[in-house]
Amino acid sequence: MAHPCRDPHAGVAPGGSQRGGDPPGRHSQQEGKPRTAYLSPETTRRLTEHRAEVAKALGAVGPYVFVHTGKGPLQGQRMQEFNKAWRSATRRAGYAGILLHDLRRSGVRAMVRAGVPESVAERISGHATATVFRRYDITSDADLREARDRRAQFGHNQGAKVISIAR
Repeated sequence: MAHPCRDPHAGVAPGGSQRGGDPPGRHSQQEGKPRTAYLSPETTRRLTEHRAEVAKALGAVGPYVFVHTGKGPLQGQRMQEFNKAWRSATRRAGYAGILLHDLRRSGVRAMVRAGVPESVAERISGHATATVFRRYDITSDADLREARDRRAQFGHNQGAKVISIAR
């Protein structure tokens, strides 16, 4: 199956499906709007390997990541129970217990800390509003200490005179 994008590290995924949106049963506010995900070369390699394994097992590759590869009437069909497929995949990858939600939150935090503009990070993460996006960008004690240290680098604290203000 030919890749629909010119960039070998990009994939088009409509919201609300296993191809990149929310799992079945959870519908994003951007339902049906295509999203492009630019993947690292390592992620692209792993997905390519996975697609080759599925093609070997089924003789063809469909548009879904989680498909039934065993024999029987469901062979080649999309897995309807996303959570079960997710648990199995994370266990096999050595990350048992991690939730898709955890990865989304970690991704948002990492993008913000890396200096990615909020509007770009919001679009990548698929959040419909800045308010929802900011809920994912949790401020930690380490973030507060870093802010303190950055502020101190500007010299605002040096030589400051503190006076009391009478009430």
